[in-house]
Amino acid sequence: MINIETSAPELSDKIAALISKQMPFVTAVTLSGLAFDVRDMETRGLDRYFKIRTNWTKRTLKAIRAEKSDYPKCESIVGVRDPIMALNITGGQRTSDSGSVAAPAGNTRKLLNPGRETLGPTKFPNRVLTSKKTYYGNRPFVLKTRSNKQFVAVRTTNKKNPLEILYTLKESVKIDNNWPFVDNAREIVRNNYSEKFKINLEKALR
Repeated sequence: MINIETSAPELSDKIAALISKQMPFVTAVTLSGLAFDVRDMETRGLDRYFKIRTNWTKRTLKAIRAEKSDYPKCESIVGVRDPIMALNITGGQRTSDSGSVAAPAGNTRKLLNPGRETLGPTKFPNRVLTSKKTYYGNRPFVLKTRSNKQFVAVRTTNKKNPLEILYTLKESVKIDNNWPFVDNAREIVRNNYSEKFKINLEKALR
């Protein structure tokens, strides 16, 4: 008869204590890694929801690391810096401090900025109206309809008509939730959490 004595219970307690001691670090690193996964994967997929015209669009997603000192309430954050892109997640009304929002028409980008098709400050309605630049040989102007709707328009010939609408001026513009960011983020976390946590725990124990 062979008797084998082990210190398994004691060893188990020590391992459990070691794991417990490393949990703040493992949790913070795992959550931070997931935040950067969401940032990077959604950034690579932005062209599914937006026409990418500037590098700013690619930099709109920002990740903030989780801190182990906050354990057990660690959290990492992924935020969207561009307010218009954020509205594409939540949906809602776009408003302006100036009292009116300018919605560009279908051909406006190509007409005002045919190269990059961006509409920066120099292409905003007030600048377009005060600039000496002409389109089709004519200066843009504000068009008011009998129903009090307002547009920035330009004549396409030397006659009164036809007109081309550059901007529609409104008190607010409704933006639909076209970017399923929250659902995408949940799916990324669901797919990566277990493996990432396992790897980080193994590293900490080593």
